[in-house]
Amino acid sequence: MQDFVKKYKSYFIILGLIILVTGAFVPRNLDIKPLSKVFKGYFQGKVPVQHDIVEYQGASREVSDYIESEDRTILWTNALFCGMPAQVISNPTKPILIRHLLFPTKPGVWSKIFLYVFCAFIMLLSFKVRPWLALVGAIGIGFATENFTIIAVGHNTKSIATAYLPLIIAGVQYLFRKKHLLGLTILSVGLGLQVYINHVQITYYAGFMVVLFFVFQLVNSIKKNEIKDFIVASSLALGADLAYMGTRFIATEEANADQAYKKMLIESAAHDIVYSSLFTGVHGNYLGPSIEKAGLDPVNLPEADKSSMNFGSGGNTEAKAWKDIWGSGQGIGSIKDSPTVQVLVDQLKQEYLAATEDFKAKSVY
Repeated sequence: MQDFVKKYKSYFIILGLIILVTGAFVPRNLDIKPLSKVFKGYFQGKVPVQHDIVEYQGASREVSDYIESEDRTILWTNALFCGMPAQVISNPTKPILIRHLLFPTKPGVWSKIFLYVFCAFIMLLSFKVRPWLALVGAIGIGFATENFTIIAVGHNTKSIATAYLPLIIAGVQYLFRKKHLLGLTILSVGLGLQVYINHVQITYYAGFMVVLFFVFQLVNSIKKNEIKDFIVASSLALGADLAYMGTRFIATEEANADQAYKKMLIESAAHDIVYSSLFTGVHGNYLGPSIEKAGLDPVNLPEADKSSMNFGSGGNTEAKAWKDIWGSGQGIGSIKDSPTVQVLVDQLKQEYLAATEDFKAKSVY
């Protein structure tokens, strides 16, 4: 632990400085009226109307009213611009802690500027900029006038989606620097966060940026005769947000799951997975043997409407979803044991490195 702290001491200090600088110079809420007094000579006491906020409130109200009255989801609304997917306008989710930390969509300013500075810092590190110089550059990026402007006029989701852009670039850059695990992690997190924030325009722009970045790296790889490395990095980037394995970690010693659940994961395969909406009102993957154990026929399960969503339900039985009826991903066929998390992570790392080398060896270039 002491070695870890000593090795990354400067980074902890820099993180603290980022919090301190953004906290000291950025208000928690951007009150337009005091700002208009500061810039009185320029704004003449006028303030932005926040047109997008007004439009959003009307459009999202239409979507929510329709869902409430018709009891079904609306996919499109004509209430904004020339029409937009309703998912972009109104995406009701439960207020969980991680959502408030990572998706600060309310008018608060500090959290958004912090994300700008922090993500920019990671991006600059990926380009081998020295940490303290990267801090200066990140502060410059985070405190750019445009960032405060788009927040002031009400572009809340746009500001957050833009803040996550550097994470995507950093992830791709680390992949091309052959730091594959780090690059995959950062790219998956950055892309996942930006897609979740639900601002299609910025994600669309991010796609252009990444394509141009790939073209540059391709030309550079051809010049350096490193086309194999380019293929590996590109393949990893394309699959960065397509893989997850939460079920595998249920079958570990540390997991606080029923031992019978772990044993069933080890003994089951993909053909034992049942896709049903009966138990919660929302379709999900469940272990067929656990459904049979609850006294139901996994082959002939009735459907349930999402309006009856109840995660404590077991359909019409006494069984309880997530307690007696167990969920599982499609990859359970690879689960053969229940090791410690450390052993599992080491095993996955070795398998990943071996697969990467095998891929490079079989490349035709």
